[in-house]
Amino acid sequence: MITREDKIKAIMDRESIHDGEFVYGVKTTRIYCRPSCPSRRPKLENIVLFDSPNEAEDAGYRACLRCEPSEYYPPNEAFVERITNYIARNIDEKLTLGSLAEEFEVSKYHLQRTFKSVLGMSPRQYIEAQRLELFKSHIRNGENVESAMTGSGFKSRSRLYEKVPDKLGMTPTEYREGGTDVSIWYTVIETAITKVLVARTERGICALYMGENESRLVVALMEEYPYASITRDDEGLREAVGPLTSYFDGANFNPRLPLDIHRTAFQWRVLKAIQEIPPGETRTYSELAESIGNPKASRAVASACGRNPVGILVPCHRVLRKDGGLGGYRWGLPLKEKLLEYESR
Repeated sequence: MITREDKIKAIMDRESIHDGEFVYGVKTTRIYCRPSCPSRRPKLENIVLFDSPNEAEDAGYRACLRCEPSEYYPPNEAFVERITNYIARNIDEKLTLGSLAEEFEVSKYHLQRTFKSVLGMSPRQYIEAQRLELFKSHIRNGENVESAMTGSGFKSRSRLYEKVPDKLGMTPTEYREGGTDVSIWYTVIETAITKVLVARTERGICALYMGENESRLVVALMEEYPYASITRDDEGLREAVGPLTSYFDGANFNPRLPLDIHRTAFQWRVLKAIQEIPPGETRTYSELAESIGNPKASRAVASACGRNPVGILVPCHRVLRKDGGLGGYRWGLPLKEKLLEYESR
């Protein structure tokens, strides 16, 4: 992180690379400027440092009309949206923190800090997640691994296999929209609340879908893994569904089973935090974001909840909006309400 000494040097040397990282105020004039302001340098004892124009204005300083520091600072969300749009247009190019900082004419530190404050992840993590999603989309459309790899920005097969397996669960070749070499076994159980489809690979549970229409649950599984070998095996999954049966009988509210699901590092942190919410309790999206060390990432947390493929095992029904509203739920708000009411009893 940039030190006070670094900031003072940036002011004295009029270093534009630090514009956007901080502003400085002049006690004698009650004006604040960006580091590269061409005005005469103030005495050191008259310099006061602020992280942002808002902080300076809260302290009673007004913006310099010459360097217009408040105009230089873009609104965080709009600024980050410009960056994500640029990433989407150039996903197959080499994208680094340095190249993004150069493109948007800010320092790497400022870009990293602003990006993470809005989305709860670094630009590198975001780019990795976007490439992974794009790779999966290409594979779902029937492309082979090589074509999907280059089309999603991975420059080499080794790079793909280095970055992706931990987040796919299955390897890229296995995944192949479910993977022609992957075997999935499933069962559907009837509970007091709803029908539940449970599916597993050799590594663990890959799906837990809920709903009243059994055929739709099976179709949803096949759409997620259309090239996998999918077989119903009620007897083989008896042991796996045991904890779930106990859950719906009220005996075990936090069933833990091995999972084989496809998520980014950030999404995994969210899902693991959700698993720590005790039954009968709830958290808001913002509280969950704060618990994983990214208090401004509530939207990203909500997105991770919405993509959770293993309800109950990752009890995202326990996550609510800040105003206490139910928010969204992959299997429908009536079911979310039922589950919360059931657990509260």
